[in-house]
Amino acid sequence: MFELGRPIAGVNVGIRTDGAWRSWRLIANVWDEYLRRDGATTSLVETGAMVGQTGADDRKHIEDLANRVECAIVGLGTCGSCTTFTIKDSAVVEGKQKPVVAIVTEEFEVHGHNVATHLGHGDLKLLVLPTHSKHAPKRSCAPSPTSTTRRSSRCSAQPRDAHRRTSRDRR
Repeated sequence: MFELGRPIAGVNVGIRTDGAWRSWRLIANVWDEYLRRDGATTSLVETGAMVGQTGADDRKHIEDLANRVECAIVGLGTCGSCTTFTIKDSAVVEGKQKPVVAIVTEEFEVHGHNVATHLGHGDLKLLVLPTHSKHAPKRSCAPSPTSTTRRSSRCSAQPRDAHRRTSRDRR
């Protein structure tokens, strides 16, 4: 997606996740393991809000991440607001003249490009993942036999016991 001009060993790579998407956490954790296996140091930040005090705190965490890493992976854009903040957070890193890739699903690729262009980052690199609903087996998101609401469905995006993690550096 982007060229560092040197091997990954010794590079501090930022990974930004979003507390709403457990699947993205899993993907980001695999990338984190691979990066550390190959000698990189990783700095992980998980955001939890887009507005209010928590949103303001999250933006500070992204600014701190952008200041301390050499490149970053930011995701996940799976809806309009998630994509908007994925792109906004990526633009913070790119604004520090550091390589970044924003991860979005194919349904929000155009929106991601539009937001990036609006922010003055029209060349922002996007990694476009397939939209899960298009590729999942038909019954994979069926409600559990005892559920009465979408919230208790097996495919609910936000776990009931979700909590916000703060940034941490890992080697």
